[in-house]
Amino acid sequence: MRARAGIAWLFDPGAGTIVTFCQSGLRNSVAAPALRRTSSDIIEIDGSYAGWARWSTAQAFPTSL
Repeated sequence: MRARAGIAWLFDPGAGTIVTFCQSGLRNSVAAPALRRTSSDIIEIDGSYAGWARWSTAQAFPTSL
């Protein structure tokens, strides 16, 4: 794991799909296109970290059965 300029990542280009996000979406809007230029398979999380946190909470605590 590496951290630089407020961005942390673990990058293994041969590992498959890369999921990107940051707290507000600003850094991700720079990082994801740069990674796409390397021909990597990139998925950006909608809503960035806050969106992931909402999704994660919903998975852990379903509202209906």
